[in-house]
Amino acid sequence: MPSHSCPMESAPQHDLVESDPVQAQRLENLDQAVKDKLAELDQTISLRRKGDTVGALSIVRSDHGKVLMDRIRSLVTTMVRRSALRWAKGRPVAAR
Repeated sequence: MPSHSCPMESAPQHDLVESDPVQAQRLENLDQAVKDKLAELDQTISLRRKGDTVGALSIVRSDHGKVLMDRIRSLVTTMVRRSALRWAKGRPVAAR
């Protein structure tokens, strides 16, 4: 199974959240969830390519991929909301 490097590992997102430990932890959780999702996709595709349709379908039907995507969406939504709130609180009163 190929090993994917998560594109976020070396991206500037980590620099953007370093002053916010809560967001930094969420980003770490997001990194892991994306890696897990990519691994799940790799496994499913690999099984199918090897002709193991039953094995590939069992992964799909397990809903593990959906659970991972739900987690990813939830983390992103929470991070965006927190960032928007912090940004709004930091603006000068005249700009509000």
